[in-house]
Amino acid sequence: MDTVGILMLLEGVVALATPRYRLDRLQSVLRGWSGFGFRYDVDAVRYDDANAQLDAAFDDLAQGKYAQLWLIGTGQRAGADLIGKRLADAHRASIHAFMARGGGVFATGDHDDVGATLCESIARVGKMRTWSSPPSEGGLDRIDTCVASPWPYRRGRIERQGGGAPPPNLREVHPLDEDEAIKPVWPTLVDNKPHPLMQIPAGGGWPPATIRWLPDHAHEGACREAVADEDLHGAFESVPPTVVAWSAATGYDAKPVGKPRIYGAVACHDPVSGTGRVVVDSTFHHMTDENTEMPRMTPAWYHVEQYLLNVANWLTRDAAEASIRHFLAQNGAALGDKGIGAQAIMSSPPYRRAVELAAQARIPRDMLPDLLDLRPALPAARIA
Repeated sequence: MDTVGILMLLEGVVALATPRYRLDRLQSVLRGWSGFGFRYDVDAVRYDDANAQLDAAFDDLAQGKYAQLWLIGTGQRAGADLIGKRLADAHRASIHAFMARGGGVFATGDHDDVGATLCESIARVGKMRTWSSPPSEGGLDRIDTCVASPWPYRRGRIERQGGGAPPPNLREVHPLDEDEAIKPVWPTLVDNKPHPLMQIPAGGGWPPATIRWLPDHAHEGACREAVADEDLHGAFESVPPTVVAWSAATGYDAKPVGKPRIYGAVACHDPVSGTGRVVVDSTFHHMTDENTEMPRMTPAWYHVEQYLLNVANWLTRDAAEASIRHFLAQNGAALGDKGIGAQAIMSSPPYRRAVELAAQARIPRDMLPDLLDLRPALPAARIA
């Protein structure tokens, strides 16, 4: 089985493996997945003061070990001070070269300028999300998506703070009911279906099911709905980025009530030139161990897990295509014949079986390669 490499650059509280901010569950989801001929190998490296492991990771990035780069940013500016290590010029150049070769990038931060030191200066990434402007952490402009949790004793938080029986005045001791539940998300629909990043393959059926839930948080960032014209016709190659999922700021928790509004939770860019795809997210709390602790005990965990897998599978545009090319070639689908149309291919048993296998591997059908693009690369054969 082929291996697709993912390099995660972590900083701040995430890199230091602070228990509530650990990313063990995210890495476990990616490392534990396999399907349709490939699996993921994940390396996580701290982006802080120069160290041998960091230098080796960027050497490996340049030499093609990794197909994806995940940037989990927690560093920020505090007035004139810098909390976190600013992305080095040499590392930025290496990332841009990686993207130009087709490498996929996922990037996220949180409220205010959390994540800006690592992510904001990267081409496209820096324009698709708020990195150095509101929403804030505690002001009226904050994006608070917290939902009242159904767990009356908020057991997870008590256990994280030392265990023991919940006190009778729990609401007074822990007045904020946050980072414990899930929030609704609403995918952008095009032709009455969500973007592949927000699809749940339903046994190969059509239309696909839709991701509807992600973990909540008390103060998030936001994905941008549009970019400036000079950026659109420059780094974005005249292909605008797309907000593919929205959520709602509710102003629920005990901080000053914020303004309820809709905001972009997930955005992506899919260039036509062959340069790498990009996904940005409103908050790294969508994937921390604390935020996923309670949701994983509910049916909503399937949605969260599917979202994480979709990001990885969508960024690796070549892996699924190479696997289905190999499967169809080995199973005799007549795709080399220019006269065979897409409908004939779709009705062939090999293709139908490929779709079923992809669904079992939780790969949305819209992530499979275009049928007519497949034909020239495969040998002519009788449709089985």
